[in-house]
Amino acid sequence: MQNEFVKLYKKYIKRRGADKLLSYLVNNGFLEAPASTKYHGSYEGGLVEHSVNVMNRLMRREILRDYTKETLAIAGLLHDVCKLDNYIKQETDGKETYEYNKNAFPAGHGEKSIFLIQRFMNLTDEEILAIRWHMGAFVELAESYGANVQGIDTLEETIQLLSAGRIDATLNADVSFYDYLNVHPDADFKIVAQTEDASHVAIPLRKGDNSATLLEAVNNAIDELRADGTLKELSEKYFGQDISSEN
Repeated sequence: MQNEFVKLYKKYIKRRGADKLLSYLVNNGFLEAPASTKYHGSYEGGLVEHSVNVMNRLMRREILRDYTKETLAIAGLLHDVCKLDNYIKQETDGKETYEYNKNAFPAGHGEKSIFLIQRFMNLTDEEILAIRWHMGAFVELAESYGANVQGIDTLEETIQLLSAGRIDATLNADVSFYDYLNVHPDADFKIVAQTEDASHVAIPLRKGDNSATLLEAVNNAIDELRADGTLKELSEKYFGQDISSEN
């Protein structure tokens, strides 16, 4: 997969400074880095495997209508450059594992990727926004309250850091919180604050008339499930409370 990453990088990313950026990544361990400590891609080379998979997904035809292949390659292959120094290899019970590097450069997830890339190569506004926001909107909310934010791949991994006292708090959708508590009822943490605005969960469909009938059928089914109490019943079963309405 390392060779595949380099091949795709050279094929699609041609702008000035791209060669120097690639050399920096190769010489500083990006090709060998894991994507996480113990979840997706938590092994040597897991980060480039994840990056190549993201790029290949972005290269599908419907996305190519609006963006150049170079922009999609940059967003896919380089969005997690920030993880270059995030993890340290260690041996646990005779097995190679990874832990967080406490000496990693302390910057926000998306921002760190952007400024590392732009040391060598300019990004367009669209590329900056794609990389900046690939972790979602919670980062901006946390930073608006003065928090020093570090992107973590999964809620499970975040809870481990919280339990170990390595982070002070986590911002997540309450749906994720209730789902975790349903599986781990003895977890020693709680919600201390919530935003006033509700976050909506959507079922994505293709735009256009071809999906109109399916959209109507899905909406009708949801309305029926809400009316007969099934949504409430499912919510309480899997999340411990009713999350099927904003009230």
